[in-house]
Amino acid sequence: MAEQGRVSVDLRALRREWADLQGDGRPMREAAFGERVRALDFLSFARDLSAVHPRDRELGILAQEAAQLEQRLIAVHERFLSGIRASIRSGECRGARLRAELDRYTAYRPGEPQEHVGYGDLDALVSGLFWPGPLPIPSRDLEPGMVPYEATPARLVLELVDRLSLAPDDVFYDLGAGLGHVALLVHLLGGVRAVGIEIEPTFCEVARRTTQDLGVRDVRFVAIDARQADYSTGTVFYLFTPFTGRILEDVLERLREQGQQRTLTLCTYGSCTQRMAAQPWLRRVSGDARSLFSLVVWESG
Repeated sequence: MAEQGRVSVDLRALRREWADLQGDGRPMREAAFGERVRALDFLSFARDLSAVHPRDRELGILAQEAAQLEQRLIAVHERFLSGIRASIRSGECRGARLRAELDRYTAYRPGEPQEHVGYGDLDALVSGLFWPGPLPIPSRDLEPGMVPYEATPARLVLELVDRLSLAPDDVFYDLGAGLGHVALLVHLLGGVRAVGIEIEPTFCEVARRTTQDLGVRDVRFVAIDARQADYSTGTVFYLFTPFTGRILEDVLERLREQGQQRTLTLCTYGSCTQRMAAQPWLRRVSGDARSLFSLVVWESG
């Protein structure tokens, strides 16, 4: 009885939210991406709750009604994302045009450095554009010191592009590139060549597929251990703590050697920032090196 009572309380709250959603036409507008994401989250929750409690008749009826609206919203969702993908593919929606589109879904604006904690509508938009599916199953085990995949908040990539004076001859490297979102965004917004270094082959394959689907050139992904990668063309490097300990030290030594030949810019986010502060060959250009959630920029020399 206690369990049934708990479901009844949940059902009343669901009914109220369902009524509000039925009276709100905004999620059906293509550009109302954030509202539609939250509506789809609610509808998915209602469906999952009905599956957990299959004997609750009212909950089953609500779930059936929710499923019908969910399908309509998914169709609007995909039509909206397909339109942006087509514009990227044609070259129309890149640079300032793409930035204006992305700015609609985040409160971030250029200015003082800030902390980036958690994810929001912009992350859902970028994931939907680049790889809307689930995270691919890794094909290899991580060694000690290798960090599992975690996406960089998309607004941090906007700040990265804002903070760097990227030149046409720059080459951007993302170490631990995952599904390739950072390298793709930096290229599409900044116009520079980009290389993603990712040890997991299944992640690399998704990134390559996305690049091909969007018709993007000058972005490539290399499935290789960062300790063995070729950095001879790189000028700007980004690390969202892809590894720690000895692996990080080995990679930093590789970058230090490159920094003896030309000036490098390193951008860090997460706990690896603290190791950068201990490197005598790096000087901090901007950002709070005491924060795990701030973008920090360093230069060699």
